[in-house]
Amino acid sequence: MGKLSLKKISNEKKYFMFFFLFLMLYNFIYTNKCHFFTVGDIPYTAHIMDFSFGFCTKFLVGEVFGLFFKKVTMTNVTVFETVLLLLVFVFVSFCLSKIISLYDNKEDKRAFFILALFFLSGPCTFAMFTDELGMYDVYWIYICALFFLCFKNKVLRFVIPILFFGAIMLHFTSLLCYIPLMFLVVLYEVAQSDNKLSNRLYIIILFISALVVVGITLYMFINERDNLVYKTMKEFNEAAYKKSQFGKDTEMTYYDMSFFDTSDTFKVYIKQYKPIFKNVNDYAVFKGLPKIAKSVIDYLISRLNQTGFLYFVIRTAFVNAVYIFILFTPIYILLFKFWVFKIKGAETKLLKLIYLAMLLLLFNIIPFLTFAIDITRMYTHSFLTQCFMIAYLMYRDKSNLEYFTNKISGCNKGFLFTYYAIYALSYFYPYY
Repeated sequence: MGKLSLKKISNEKKYFMFFFLFLMLYNFIYTNKCHFFTVGDIPYTAHIMDFSFGFCTKFLVGEVFGLFFKKVTMTNVTVFETVLLLLVFVFVSFCLSKIISLYDNKEDKRAFFILALFFLSGPCTFAMFTDELGMYDVYWIYICALFFLCFKNKVLRFVIPILFFGAIMLHFTSLLCYIPLMFLVVLYEVAQSDNKLSNRLYIIILFISALVVVGITLYMFINERDNLVYKTMKEFNEAAYKKSQFGKDTEMTYYDMSFFDTSDTFKVYIKQYKPIFKNVNDYAVFKGLPKIAKSVIDYLISRLNQTGFLYFVIRTAFVNAVYIFILFTPIYILLFKFWVFKIKGAETKLLKLIYLAMLLLLFNIIPFLTFAIDITRMYTHSFLTQCFMIAYLMYRDKSNLEYFTNKISGCNKGFLFTYYAIYALSYFYPYY
């Protein structure tokens, strides 16, 4: 092994240690206020619910946990989720160290280093996952990590449809972020490769994945409530209490609300709740629609009612939404201009479509904030989707960093430092 190779490995180790320690210290000292990562009540319940409660979304976390632990105790859940979170930190640090080691130019390294700091800190990246350790959201990061590890391997790439299935089984929100991301990464490989056999296999894998995504999504919209073993909130909660280490006085109200979600049940938690829109069957225009269409519309109406009402009730959520929007506007403008730049320079129609799709994914924050009040949570998924794709592009083609290098080089250092300081020190509770 030559001196250059040894030096490169040595540099990668240094970068890896820096990124890993930065993630640990930032999230331990700042986000968690020097407290060890702990699981809250709601994430704890996520590990109680498994497929014995019914074949439903959101129960995958409990099913996976049950493969490793028989008893659902706070200690077991905390240990399990802490180990998984540390593995995510290792994976992210490893990937960043690999990418930065590809670049020899000092300006490129500096630019990537600055981008990495924005990726690793701030209110809408990994800080969200350390607050309520074990919320099902972090499992999307595990799925993405497995995807990037598997999709170029000749054997392991055939598990991709299973990863798409897993993303949907965590929550339908993945349809607006991580599922498009995985589709576009595979399409990018097809667009960049001249290997016809490999491209055909990727197209077949994507076709199977698309069938899985559409099939399981439609199935869950139609049958999810019917699949529940416990048909009332009372039965559901009693089963959860029996499986937990706590008694009935514990507030375990997240998943009963999630699955028995109507105007009446919502009033149990917020007494003054008044829906803005009626149920789907109250509108004549929807009466002739098939059951699946009604299920989707009913779900969207329910989310609109609750989100619209909560924005007025929880004033902090509204203030946070405005603050985060202002904070992330410069970043999203930069990302928008980057994708426009890539579209204009694309050599093929397929690449143009991929870059256009990534540009459109910048706007997934609109439906996110329309149908959910978890502002920090939704911005995190929107922003991380962009970060993962851009990081992969930089790994595949070093020229993708040049755009950001030029922008950062031309940026006022005082402004950049001040903006990053405000960004990194901004924190909001991610779940409402």
